[in-house]
Amino acid sequence: MGITINDTITLDSGLSTSTGYGSFFKSSIYVEKEITDGAVPADMNASTITESGNVVIRANGHLWASKAARDGNKSIIRVDNIQTIVTLSSFVSTSIYTLLYDAWKQQYSSVSDAI
Repeated sequence: MGITINDTITLDSGLSTSTGYGSFFKSSIYVEKEITDGAVPADMNASTITESGNVVIRANGHLWASKAARDGNKSIIRVDNIQTIVTLSSFVSTSIYTLLYDAWKQQYSSVSDAI
């Protein structure tokens, strides 16, 4: 699973690609819950505690020159730091990878899903 980036990506070295492939392959994913409004029942024996808030998700997206480069175990050409903040309800109802890829795709103008 990954994304194909059709934008021209120019590296510091001057090399560029317009067939970049991005993936969270072997990336650590960090999740932090930020409670913005917690309601604790007066009776601490109650079975439910309601809370709402946001979840911050962070991961490093690895970028290869192409999907063929990734499949050929070539070196990554860049690492993009991806962060997204979603509601707690979105976090529990949506795949964490969907949330991360959606955030990453917003950084480019021409991106498609790659399987």
